[in-house]
Amino acid sequence: MPPRFFKSYALNKTPRNRLGQIASIAEAEAFGSLEYFANVGLLSTATILGWLAFGLWVPVLIVAVYVTFFTLEKWCAKRAVEKEDVSSYWLVLGLLCARAVTYCALFVYVWTVEGDVFKFATIALVVAATINMFVFHATHFEIIVVVFVPVWFGHIVITGTAFAQHGLALEPFMFLLVSLFILPYFLLALKSAQERWTKNDIIRQSLNHTQKLDALGQLVAGVAHDFNNILTVTRGNAELLAGSGVSLHY
Repeated sequence: MPPRFFKSYALNKTPRNRLGQIASIAEAEAFGSLEYFANVGLLSTATILGWLAFGLWVPVLIVAVYVTFFTLEKWCAKRAVEKEDVSSYWLVLGLLCARAVTYCALFVYVWTVEGDVFKFATIALVVAATINMFVFHATHFEIIVVVFVPVWFGHIVITGTAFAQHGLALEPFMFLLVSLFILPYFLLALKSAQERWTKNDIIRQSLNHTQKLDALGQLVAGVAHDFNNILTVTRGNAELLAGSGVSLHY
């Protein structure tokens, strides 16, 4: 591996960077935000409807586990950022990984159910996971790996079930080829999204630093102005006393 990767990985092990990773996880679909409730609400509604319409109770159970991991992840990340607790780094990353694995289990199970509607539902879930990855988790290397690996492991499992059902037929081979052809472009696009996020984060940090300097400058200017007013009044009084011939004794 190139030295640049080792340098980047070593940098990611610093407390400051790890706290930044926790903050990026906390900000993505933040606990109690509209995105958080949209994620939980859409998955819960879809699986409950599937249970009522088709009697599928397993997706309801999987989504319940998913929501539990999701809520714990966001709550722990938010708490760690507020307290600047870097020791929670692996806990937050582990909860994010557990959530990704649970989501993977959901779309793999839906794929195994007979019927075109469930195949379409699987595609919708995979597309949703891909969009979520690009929008919220194309940040740090560790976060990308934690989210990316379970999703593509799900692709491998689905391909394996296709071969198990159809044998060495054309359909599973085409599914495998499509997945392999998409993967390089997907990785390049994910790398590009991460680079854009990094640039935006650097700009945001620079802007915050500039705002802090501006606020400090305004504070210093205000103090200097007030001090100058005090000196002006003191000097004026001293000149009046000197003009009246009054001598000052200490």
